[in-house]
Amino acid sequence: MNPNECEYATILPNGRIRCSVVHELMVNATVSTRWCQGCTGKSDDARNLKRYGGLKESPEEKVKKLDRSVKCLHRGVTKSRVTLECCGDVDVFDCAKLKQEVYASKCRSCTEYEAPRREQCPLVFFCRRGDYRSHHTTFFTRPFAEEGYWIEHVELDPSKPLFGITEAVAKHGVPDAVIQWDEHSVVQCDKPWREVLLWAYDNKIVPLCIDFGYFGHYQHFMLDLYVPTGGTAIRQEWDDVSDADVDWGVQTPRIIDYHRRVSRGYNDASGKPPLIRGDYVAVYMQQHSALSRFRPFNNTDWLTMCTDTLSAKGLQVAIKTAPSTTEETKYPDNAHMFVHGEVPNDTNQRLAVHAKYCLIISSSISNEFLLNDLPVVATGRSWFNGLDVFHEPTGWDVLPDDTPVINQKARNKYSNWWLSKQFMSDESGPRLTQAIQEGRTRMEKL
Repeated sequence: MNPNECEYATILPNGRIRCSVVHELMVNATVSTRWCQGCTGKSDDARNLKRYGGLKESPEEKVKKLDRSVKCLHRGVTKSRVTLECCGDVDVFDCAKLKQEVYASKCRSCTEYEAPRREQCPLVFFCRRGDYRSHHTTFFTRPFAEEGYWIEHVELDPSKPLFGITEAVAKHGVPDAVIQWDEHSVVQCDKPWREVLLWAYDNKIVPLCIDFGYFGHYQHFMLDLYVPTGGTAIRQEWDDVSDADVDWGVQTPRIIDYHRRVSRGYNDASGKPPLIRGDYVAVYMQQHSALSRFRPFNNTDWLTMCTDTLSAKGLQVAIKTAPSTTEETKYPDNAHMFVHGEVPNDTNQRLAVHAKYCLIISSSISNEFLLNDLPVVATGRSWFNGLDVFHEPTGWDVLPDDTPVINQKARNKYSNWWLSKQFMSDESGPRLTQAIQEGRTRMEKL
């Protein structure tokens, strides 16, 4: 056996290789046995028995799953970042001398086979609403396809029955899942989409929301099952989530680093003097107030109502603005303003650690407060609703005038739920498979 080939390598539909032992390493060429403890120390005979991920398939048989336009299965093993050594029957040119990838259209062994057909792949409708998250929708098409899914983009049209989903079914067939980008699994749950959800449940089609993660927000993503009436299925999953303390030292390297940096930042802030003298509430704005559970739903009037209510309770108000906003906002004259980009980088932390509590709508900054055991009052719609993760008043008139009690068990559960859901972009293909499988099981119980 070639010492540079890993017997546990799984060949993906685009010709990339995933090591199936220990590392789950994604590379653009064959996995080296040096990286795989499943290969290290084994004899050539033992390795050959389980070659190609334990399947009795040669690369030539595997390549039947490839489209001839994608990377060639036989293009070579990586000798350096730019040099390839041919390990197959490649036509036209000598790939060992090239600093580029070899494609299946150039390889005699690959071109003997037909491209995959639609009926061989599970079908997913990736629903779109104009330009909303269009870049991210396009981005995820590739890793989903690499996992073996046939992706059809469906432009949602509210003037058509079921947003135009029925037309897509007539054209492409019944999908295994429908996905749309949504914030907190609620922003895009308008009446036409709720009708789509009821149709999906009636036809055993898994409806999923895709959004950014919680910890290390924009560096991660998540897939969440919609319930038939719209919104997240977290409450149906809640009883199955552990309330044990999170062991942050065993998380992914990216999460470990994020937890360390956030904790250090708030610890440093605790040793610095408050930015405001006296009792105050730190209010953290986000791009818009559409997710607020209380009227008004525009930033200017929301901030005015919030500031006037807290001031009437004898509390000062410190408002930290968001990095960006979707609307022009006029800030209250009776609040301490901290405008993003005009204040020091540690302002979020210094305001939070010395405040009576942190008040949010549904901003993901709450994950930093959760990691540092800070009290949070939440006025918006999100995954945490009704789970006692944060204090959730029912209206402006009942905003607390003192520090609310923290339910640590609920926060542990919320952290564990999120750590089971969020993922890096290169994991999105397998995570889609997982979400569909778990969604089918959960749908049977709803």
